[in-house]
Amino acid sequence: MMAKYYLKNKVLGQPMKALIIPEECDHIFSIPPRDFPRYPRETEWHCYCRRPNGPESRNLWTRVGEDTIVFDPRGNGVGIKRTYALTEQKEEPDVISLPGEIEPPREEWFIEEISLPLSVANTDLVFCHLILNKIDKEEAYVVDD
Repeated sequence: MMAKYYLKNKVLGQPMKALIIPEECDHIFSIPPRDFPRYPRETEWHCYCRRPNGPESRNLWTRVGEDTIVFDPRGNGVGIKRTYALTEQKEEPDVISLPGEIEPPREEWFIEEISLPLSVANTDLVFCHLILNKIDKEEAYVVDD
């Protein structure tokens, strides 16, 4: 419901009780998450951004799954959610582990992009929820018997 409240009020120019969502962050789809402010202290961020035009602007992110309708408690469709996963980049690791050292957890990054339905507003402004999941090596290789 946070996305509905903040995105709808932002798009329609209505006042909000609190301004806790940072202003537009149009580069969210074009830079690696480790370049975001407050990395690595935060594991999730919320921001507004303009929906990028064309695949070249989403070069780091791959769309996963289908569009999902976001419903309010009364069952009204209030938004459309799209999910993107960070595309694995073949880079040299910043940290090299020595024998016997514990390797840092693997990171999985996702963006949940929520847009308003056209019945509310025709805009390219979207609400983004960036999420970091850290996966320990032991958890990544657990096999159920």
